[in-house]
Amino acid sequence: MRLYLRWNELKLKLISISMGALSPLPLMMSFADLIPFMLGASLSTVMFLGSLSYRRRSENYRIGRKVEEQVEQILRACLPPSALLISDMKITYGNIDFLILGEDQILILEVKAGKLKGKRLENTYNQIQRQIQEMKEIYPDKRIRAFVINTTGKSFYYKDLKIISIKELCHEILGLLHTA
Repeated sequence: MRLYLRWNELKLKLISISMGALSPLPLMMSFADLIPFMLGASLSTVMFLGSLSYRRRSENYRIGRKVEEQVEQILRACLPPSALLISDMKITYGNIDFLILGEDQILILEVKAGKLKGKRLENTYNQIQRQIQEMKEIYPDKRIRAFVINTTGKSFYYKDLKIISIKELCHEILGLLHTA
């Protein structure tokens, strides 16, 4: 009963604050009375911002998945029968979007939708380096090469990593499989 009365008292004080000087209710809130309100407002703000972040991440995931499906269709159409295509291979630190097992080499393909520059490009480079290391541990006798498939823009190099335009994907991959 006391908690209920205390809550009603707090609600009246909050109404008084929101109405400002026009309020006939006495404004007698101490700092201690404001703490639950401030905590609640802070939590609500964090939850709201978190929901915006979740919506953005889920939209990015949806777009990324759609692009990966498009890349998979292109790869299936242009790969020779001797090459084995594995999609979404789970590894210690995440996943490899596409792994192509050739007779004497392995190609790691990471798909990135959207512009690839700055910190995102550096993070992608580091991700690829981890993937190469893990594949070298699994397949020590095979040559391992990694590439990023970029859905926007042209092909280019970042450090020693080749970023392949989706438009040039088949041509590039077939050339890579025929050069050991």
